[in-house]
Formats: sequence, C-alpha cells, structure tokens
Amino acid sequence: MAARDTRGAGIKSWTVRCPGQPGIPFLRDLIPHKECLEQHAELVLKNCDHSCQLTSVITNLAEQGNPKRLQQLEQDRDSLTKEIANVCTAFGCMSSCVAHDLNVQCPPVGTIITKALLKPFFTAAIIFEEIGPRAKISIYRQIPSQCYYLTNLKDVQGIAEGRPPTKSSEKNPEEAIRKEIKLKEQQRKQKKAELERLFLMDAKQGIQKQDFRP
Repeated sequence: MAARDTRGAGIKSWTVRCPGQPGIPFLRDLIPHKECLEQHAELVLKNCDHSCQLTSVITNLAEQGNPKRLQQLEQDRDSLTKEIANVCTAFGCMSSCVAHDLNVQCPPVGTIITKALLKPFFTAAIIFEEIGPRAKISIYRQIPSQCYYLTNLKDVQGIAEGRPPTKSSEKNPEEAIRKEIKLKEQQRKQKKAELERLFLMDAKQGIQKQDFRP
C-alpha cells in the first residue's frame, strides 16, 4: 500500500470561526504555498523574533505571572503600563516583520496569515473608522501609547502588508485624539477639493463638447 502523503494536513485542519462564516478553513489559501512555507517559515519566524524580541517579552511577562508579582503589577500601574507597552511594541514589530518577509519569500502568504491573526483588530479599527476618533478616548485612557496603532485601520492594514505600525508621538490620550481629528479633517478637505476639481473638469469638458457640435 502506498504511503499516504500527510504533508500539509496540519494546514488543512486549522480553522477559524468567523461571524456569519462558521468553520471556514483558516489556511486554505495557504495550501498552494505549502512547500514554500515549509522551506522558509521557520527561518522567517526566527529572524523576526530575533529582531523584535517578542518571545523574550512574553517569556519575561510569564515569569512574572506568579500571584505575588501580579498583585504588585495591579498596585503599580506604571509597571503594568510598561509591560503592556513592551508587548504591543514587540507584537507590532513581529507581525509586520513576518508579513513582510513571508511576502518576499512566498507572496502573498505573509499578508494572508497576518490578516487572519489581526482579524479582531481589523474589526475594531473599522468600527472606530466609521464612528470617528472621539470614540477611542476611553480606550486610549486605558492603554499605553505604544498600543494606539491597534485601533487605527491604516496601521493595522499596513502591518498586514509588512509595514511597521506608526509610533505615536502623543503620550496624552486627549492630545492623540485631537491629532487624529485634525488629520481626519485635513483628509476630508483634501477629498472634497479633489471631488470639486474632478467635477469642474468634467463640466468643462462637457461644455467644450457642446461648443464643437455643428
């Protein structure tokens, strides 16, 4: 009896439960890239972890996970904020690095995997994009600035495409929100100006066509 080829069985068996789409195969789009992943994935993960230190950050956090240390962190908000900031920084670095390097070796595998991992953040960022930056203020007050990118649709999309998240220069939540609102207003004005320009161009072309009619 011929031996059964079980390579990729793990890939086929992974599933993700999405709202409205139960049981869709998580990595079905990756099966055509199975051999490329087997060849490059381990090295990509190793190199990215070396650059971003995600394993080190998580290990350090786990080592501090004893009840006494957890109680100290709960009482010392500055230390807790620092630990969360380190995780967010390493996670953003690692995610974008893996997306970029896997896209180089096995395009578009990096984006496929990272989008799946970031799905909850995509959902939240899309909601915030719809209802506006002011809705983020209560979130920003609870997390360090190093985590702000997780609520920003442009940053989350960028990570999935292999771009590191933007580092927020604003430590104050209110200032960060004001900056986002100002940026949104500028983008809205630019879009309006572009639409007006296109409208005037179309109108001008229409008038010119009428002038040339016999």
